[in-house]
Amino acid sequence: MTIPDFQTIMLPLLKHISDGNEHTNKEITEALADYFQLTQEDAPAKSLLQAVLWF
Repeated sequence: MTIPDFQTIMLPLLKHISDGNEHTNKEITEALADYFQLTQEDAPAKSLLQAVLWF
């Protein structure tokens, strides 16, 4: 899996948080990892997802 870029991540991120509830970074990262079907071998991509959440 190639690492998703910022624009690719934004729509699924916004859809996930649009329910109005508070979400932890871990929860969002896991939801996005599921959305992009990342596996354990894609750990660097998960790290990127976490980094994107900080900006």
